[in-house]
Amino acid sequence: MPSIAIENLPAYEQISNEPIRQAAAQLDAARGALDESKKSHTAAELELPASEWRDAEISADARADGKQEPKTRAHTAKHERLIQDLAHELKVATISEQHAVDSLDAALIEFGQVWGEEVAAAVLACQGQWTAEVNELIALHGRFSAALSVARVVLDGDQGTAAALTFAPSQVKGREWASGQSSSVRPAVQLGDVLAGLADLALPPEPVEATPVEHALPYGPARGNGPREHGHVVAEQAEIREHNARLASPEGREAVAKARQERARQLREQREATEV
Repeated sequence: MPSIAIENLPAYEQISNEPIRQAAAQLDAARGALDESKKSHTAAELELPASEWRDAEISADARADGKQEPKTRAHTAKHERLIQDLAHELKVATISEQHAVDSLDAALIEFGQVWGEEVAAAVLACQGQWTAEVNELIALHGRFSAALSVARVVLDGDQGTAAALTFAPSQVKGREWASGQSSSVRPAVQLGDVLAGLADLALPPEPVEATPVEHALPYGPARGNGPREHGHVVAEQAEIREHNARLASPEGREAVAKARQERARQLREQREATEV
C-alpha cells in the first residue's frame, strides 16, 4: 500500500480510523488557529501607522497650545507591544501546527495500513450491495415496461413509457444540437443505458499491470486497535486479498466480461420489449 500524503486526506469527519481521525482533527484545529494568528498579526502591523499618527496629533496639539509634549508615545508603544505579543503567538501557533503534522504522520505510519484495509472492505461491501440493488431495479424496470406494454393495448389513453428519460435543454449543459434540429426538442437518454451505466459502477476496473511503488513512509505493525486486531481485521484482509486475486486472474477477468455481456443482453431485451 503506498504512503498516504497528508494533503490528500479527506476531511477528518470522513476518516473512519479513530487514531488517524483524531490526529487529523487536531491538525485541522491547529491550522485554523495558525490562520487566525496570521490574520491578527498582519492586521496589527497594518494598524500601527494609525497609532503613530495619533501620537503625532497629540504632540502637534500640545505645541499649538504651548504645552509640554508627552515624554512617551503611548499609543505607538502600546501598539508595538501588541504586535510583539501577536508575533509570539504566531510563532507558538506555527510550532503547534508542525507538532500536529508530526502526530498525523506518526498515526498514518502506525495505522495507515489498517485503515486502508478497512476502506477496501467497505468498498467491497458497497459494491456487493450496489450490484444487488441495481439488479433489483433492472428487474423492476423490466416488469414495469412489460406492464406498460400490455396497458397500451388493453387500456384507453396514454399510459406513459419507461423507455427513456427526457431532459430540458437547460439540464444538459454543453449539449451540441445537430444541424437543423430545433433547440426546443427535449434530449432523451434510453433508460436501459442509464441502468447499464449504474450497474457498471459496481464492476471493478479492468486490471492493469501494477508498477512497484516505493513507500516513502514504512508502515509498522498495527497496534492498539483492540480485539479487531487479531480477529475481524485478519479475516477481512484475507477476504480482500482473495477477492482481488480472483479478479486479477484470467478466470476473474472472463467472469467480469461475461457479467457485462449478460447485463447488456438483459437491458437490450427490456428495451426491445418497451418498443412493442
